[in-house]
Amino acid sequence: MRPCAQHAACRNAGWTTSFQLLNFYCTLAMRRIKIKLRRGRTAGILTPALRQALDVSSHFMTDTLMALDKPNKLDTKGWSIDFSLLLTPKRGVYPFNFVHDELQESPDAKFACLFYTIKEYRMGSESALVGIFENKRHPKLLAQPKDQWFDFQGNRSSTFSDNFLFLRKLAYHENEQLSGTPFVIFDLDNKVFSIIDFDSTSIYYSPVKITDTIYKFNLDTPNELKHNLPNRHGQTFDLTTLNVYSFDNLDSILELYFDEKKNGC
Repeated sequence: MRPCAQHAACRNAGWTTSFQLLNFYCTLAMRRIKIKLRRGRTAGILTPALRQALDVSSHFMTDTLMALDKPNKLDTKGWSIDFSLLLTPKRGVYPFNFVHDELQESPDAKFACLFYTIKEYRMGSESALVGIFENKRHPKLLAQPKDQWFDFQGNRSSTFSDNFLFLRKLAYHENEQLSGTPFVIFDLDNKVFSIIDFDSTSIYYSPVKITDTIYKFNLDTPNELKHNLPNRHGQTFDLTTLNVYSFDNLDSILELYFDEKKNGC
């Protein structure tokens, strides 16, 4: 991974959601989206960007966050987590009436990723907030991207590899060229992260290690993309070529991703 120019801190004041800016985008764009939707349905076409715009525009509309109470029915796998360190929208009320939580840990149990306030935002598609921890005996919160929502795919939601954690980030922009579902790579030892651009089909792929810094994309569900050729199965990427951001910028993942796409990174 290579260092990048220092990025400005999150522009939002307090714990307001990073998806709050989507309220503005969606208000202006919904008429345009509905027109495109009608046209798309008429033509039998809904592009991934349009589909994601519709999904996200009806979700992530909370304005305030609060401390997370200990979730019910959560298998902690022996991690004694202080849940009050984590921030969440108010649960049990619309649109977070029905949510659940899941903790996933690395094969060596050195790290854990808690997916919480998991919500279905369209049939078969779920999103979640995350808290990342180390030290199972005395858990320490390493990372909590505030109001940064990630794709949740059950046991395919996270990939632990050595000191790296790969997650998929939901990212909608009013400019369809900037939208996507990129992979975010957390270097848990060095407290930095990087972003790999990907469209909404990233949910069908997982990263596979080749060498210490070289990975490839593996298409886990080929039948889902059998009509979408070429695909990115087998495509390699080098972690040392990616921009690197400090964990101080975790609250700005969405903005950083858009900036990278605008700048052609």
